[in-house]
Amino acid sequence: MRPKARCPIVVPEGKGRFFDVFGEKITMKIEGETTEGRFAIFEEVSPAGGGPPPHQHHETDEIFCIIEGRFEIQCGDQFFELGPGDVAYLPKGVPHVVQCVSDTRGRFLAIVTPAGLEQFFDEVHRRSEDGELDPREAAELARQYDVEILPPSAEVLGTEAEE
Repeated sequence: MRPKARCPIVVPEGKGRFFDVFGEKITMKIEGETTEGRFAIFEEVSPAGGGPPPHQHHETDEIFCIIEGRFEIQCGDQFFELGPGDVAYLPKGVPHVVQCVSDTRGRFLAIVTPAGLEQFFDEVHRRSEDGELDPREAAELARQYDVEILPPSAEVLGTEAEE
């Protein structure tokens, strides 16, 4: 049984529910069912060059706290390079990309509000264990969890598409 939101929640280093989501190693630290759906917190380890594709959330805000490595974040038409100790807030409704630009892995803690993204991670992880997840199937699945995958060459991030 998981603790209720009105109780302290402590998750030691290296503990939490683990997911492999398209090569990103995600450890859920605090899930929405323990916070009455208000927020969730996860740690993500990205390989060099890794990170999710361009996407946006229509209902979910994200906060990234960089722990290790360097990340380039594009939010709309703005670019930021972040390193250990840096924090970024990415508001809902704005297309964004988070990419590890280190020569080695990078690691960050993410806070999402409201919770629910952990259900997407769980679903992708389970389906990937059964075989490779088709990109179109993954995009459709993502939409069910407030993740709209965007094409990398379109005007999704405030830049012109290449012809």
